[in-house]
Amino acid sequence: MDEDFPGTLGFAQTDLVVSKFQQEVYVSVKRSEGSDGKINCLIRTEPMSDDQKGVTNNAQEYEDYIPLHETIEFASGENEKTVKIELVIDKYKGGKTNNDKIDPDDVADEDEEEIDQGEDAQDVMFKVKIEKPQPSEVKISKKNICLVTIVQNEDIKKE
Repeated sequence: MDEDFPGTLGFAQTDLVVSKFQQEVYVSVKRSEGSDGKINCLIRTEPMSDDQKGVTNNAQEYEDYIPLHETIEFASGENEKTVKIELVIDKYKGGKTNNDKIDPDDVADEDEEEIDQGEDAQDVMFKVKIEKPQPSEVKISKKNICLVTIVQNEDIKKE
């Protein structure tokens, strides 16, 4: 690695699979091909598609995940940063905490159907993007988008 250049930014992994029962997902941003100087970039989440028509696996902000719009900074010589994205655990979808007490009378009919979805529930996805690197000499690699899939069943495959 030539340390005389500011480097190129990209994700360590471009596809992540998490369970709907997880509270957060961690995404790693790597700095390669140089590590000279302090640099920064914007990390942002967004739905798979802005056009909701016909997109069935689009994760929803605040319903499936908390949107992130954050600038991360690398110090000179620093090569990796990890960003935490919070996932929304809906107590009626099985992600209840010990402090949550569900009164059966409070659950509407449609909520009961949602609980019983089981294997028919569809996995949903959202994107995490790297944007606006500073200074302008910093490059963004082709690994500038990370797709996060939230699987609806408990058995997720370890990759």
